[in-house]
Amino acid sequence: MRTRVLLLCSGVTVMTRCGISSWAAGLASEGPSPNTLVYSLGNGEASIVRGVIVEGMKELVEYGVIGLLIGLSFWAVAVAIERWLCYRRIDVHAYPSLDACEIALTKRLVVIGTVAANAPYIGLLGTVLGIMLTFHTMGTSGAMAVTTIMIGLSLALKATAAGLVVAIPCVVMNNMLRRRVSELLAQYKARHGA
Repeated sequence: MRTRVLLLCSGVTVMTRCGISSWAAGLASEGPSPNTLVYSLGNGEASIVRGVIVEGMKELVEYGVIGLLIGLSFWAVAVAIERWLCYRRIDVHAYPSLDACEIALTKRLVVIGTVAANAPYIGLLGTVLGIMLTFHTMGTSGAMAVTTIMIGLSLALKATAAGLVVAIPCVVMNNMLRRRVSELLAQYKARHGA
């Protein structure tokens, strides 16, 4: 019995790494299109491809989602530091209007708010992918091993925790900076009688 599998061009290198080099060499030389390849695989080769895909998904959850969250947190902290330093040296009375002052004060604050709002959802995406992988592993192995389930769920919940660890400080930073903006705008209004 043969199984049909859809592979992207990068799949040729994956198949080569899995030890199916003669099959991959034939694909590279006679493939129907450069973008997608559809070929028949035997059951053993198809299980290798499924294993590679599952491992790739685990790495996506482990490194992709958590790496994205770490990158977003660094971005939000950098913007918060830049804004705080800007607020320490800004002279609000130098602006000709309240609107111009408000635009200058709120520049890039949306980055912190966006990271704070979306980090839990990115973590939740990692959780859903991790749980899907756990169920897939359970279904394909046919065994209900408690260790496999617990390892998969811990991987999934790690993404949610990372999302919350990023979101909570971002909410605090956003609130602190918005409060400072309100104070500076109040100073402007008191001075110019607006």
